[in-house]
Amino acid sequence: MKIQRQLEAILLKYLKPGKVNLVVGARRVGKTYLIKKILKESNEKYLWLNGDDETAHKLLEEKSIINYQRLTAGIDIL
Repeated sequence: MKIQRQLEAILLKYLKPGKVNLVVGARRVGKTYLIKKILKESNEKYLWLNGDDETAHKLLEEKSIINYQRLTAGIDIL
């Protein structure tokens, strides 16, 4: 799909270390699919956290720099 390829190119252009990118849109339009596709094709190490997952909540429960450094050690994309 042409739109999806255009969006993928835009996301890749702005994907830089230390930067935050937000993908917003209506429900069920392919946001998660697009992000997972980019991650799958990437050679970067990534950590995928789902805000609806209780395990992710527990990992982020301790709000300290040390905890966040531990979680993201060796991770290129969060």
